[in-house]
Amino acid sequence: KVGLQTDNQGSGSTYLTNYTSRSRQLVESAYRSSWICGKVIDSYAEDMTREGIQITGAKEDGATPLDIEALEREATRLQVWDRLCDAIRWGRLYGGCLAVLAIRGQDLSTPLNPNSVTRGSFQGLLVWDRWMMVPSLTDLVAEVGPDYGLPKYYDVVGGFGVPGVRVHYSRVLRFLGDELPYFQ
Repeated sequence: KVGLQTDNQGSGSTYLTNYTSRSRQLVESAYRSSWICGKVIDSYAEDMTREGIQITGAKEDGATPLDIEALEREATRLQVWDRLCDAIRWGRLYGGCLAVLAIRGQDLSTPLNPNSVTRGSFQGLLVWDRWMMVPSLTDLVAEVGPDYGLPKYYDVVGGFGVPGVRVHYSRVLRFLGDELPYFQ
C-alpha cells in the first residue's frame, strides 16, 4: 500500500476545523473540573506575578527608600499584582483579556494623557476577559506603530457592573493567548 493513489496510513487523515478555544463554556468546564487544566493556566500566571517587582530609584530622580516603600504599599493596596495575575490567567484561558487602567476623574473613552495623571489618581486595574469586551472592528488605529490595525475602542457588554462603557485602546493592557494568523 505505498503505490500512487493507493490507500495508505496517510490517506485517511485530515485536519478538521475545531475551535475549542471559541467555546467559552467548554474551556471554563475544563478549567474548573480538571486540576491539570487549572494548573496549566494558573501556574504560569502565578509564577510571573507572585514576587512582584523590585523598584529601585536613583538619587538624581529624587526617589527615596520611603517613596519606593510607599509605592509598593499602594500597589499592594490596589491589588495590582492580583489583577495582573488574573489578566494573564484569563488571557491564557480565553485567548485574550484586557486590563484597563482606572484613573480617577478621567473618561475611559478618551485617549490617556499620562501628563494628566496626578498623584493618587490611579485606582487600579479593571480586568475583563475577551467575552466581556467587544472590539470595534470598524474603527481601527490608523497611526503607524505597535497598535496599527488594532481596535481603537472596546465596548463592555453584558451585566458586568459597567455595561455600555467604551474604552480607548490607550488605556488597555492587552493579554493575548497564542499568536494566530491574521484571519484567525
